[in-house]
Amino acid sequence: MTERDYKIWLNHLSKMRIMRKHILLEILGSAEAVAELGPGDVGHLEERGTLTPAEAEELVKDRPEEWLKKHNAKLDQLGVAVMVEGDPLYPTQLGFIPDPPICLYYKGSPELLLQPSMAVIGSRTPSLYGRETAGHFASHLAASGVVIVSGLAAGIDSEAHRAALTAGGSTIGVLGCGVEQCYPKENYGLYDRMCREGLVISEYEPGTNPYPANFPMRNRIISGLSRGVLVTEARRKSGTMITADAALEQGRSVYAVPGRIMDPLSAGTNHLIKDAARLAESPEEILDELFPELTKQGKKKREELTDEEAAILQLFSLEPMFMDDVIRKGRRGIAETISILQSLKKKRRIRETLPGYYILETKIYSKRKN
Repeated sequence: MTERDYKIWLNHLSKMRIMRKHILLEILGSAEAVAELGPGDVGHLEERGTLTPAEAEELVKDRPEEWLKKHNAKLDQLGVAVMVEGDPLYPTQLGFIPDPPICLYYKGSPELLLQPSMAVIGSRTPSLYGRETAGHFASHLAASGVVIVSGLAAGIDSEAHRAALTAGGSTIGVLGCGVEQCYPKENYGLYDRMCREGLVISEYEPGTNPYPANFPMRNRIISGLSRGVLVTEARRKSGTMITADAALEQGRSVYAVPGRIMDPLSAGTNHLIKDAARLAESPEEILDELFPELTKQGKKKREELTDEEAAILQLFSLEPMFMDDVIRKGRRGIAETISILQSLKKKRRIRETLPGYYILETKIYSKRKN
């Protein structure tokens, strides 16, 4: 057995917290040394308070050799791979966060972990504004070469993943359960696509259910993988805010999209802007500040607007506007306004949500290579 095998076994010990595992690695120098502890050694560590009784019992009873044989066979059956700290594809940036994961199980393209990335997170029950904003930022960043990281949860997470893929970019989902499971189940289509076209990872071994306590822990990986975290919509007390706090503790750049002051879904983002985050005004600003190496190659050329088109475009927002209101506010004739609207649609600056209702276009569409 190699040190790598012993690390996979150490990661498997479910009763021992990740912090305790790192303490043992620091004290003993290797995972192999942890596995070689005898009952007397374990008892001594328990007496010193280094291990709890439950951790000490598990360490003595759960031996690595037989477990690893079954574990490797299970990975082959599920089509799941694993990397450990020190492997070439293990992201070095995770080594600088508190209690980095010892292992990362994955399905998909692990090389994405070595590319520049940005987390896009938010509410599981977002408003239309939150969805459109998440899609707008994620698609533009992904089209410029930034890997979008999120938690594959319902709501903003899913919107960010989908927008990245639609833009022809890449995305990573970090799970709070075994990587062979899709949680929530209604995201299976997206999960399956990400396993084929992106990457899904977890520090939890296959067979681990999505326990609530796992999600705050996985949040540190979402922020730890990323140069920055964008919060598009969040309640004041939420898992999203836990991720934002983890990002700030890790020294990551945090951006937040402002919202209406009376909207509970914007209470978290507005608080972040007031307290510690940057106000997110455009994807270009984030690209310039965090991804300067991608700025030149990532910016998409867009068709120029005429003066008339620019004047009409500024009337639109992320709230649908009826054509009659466009005519009235734009102070132009019906025929001229319709012509301008058709041109703006063709140039992908606006889109029609319902007959006669228009909204700013927030997504970039491009053909993926087969």
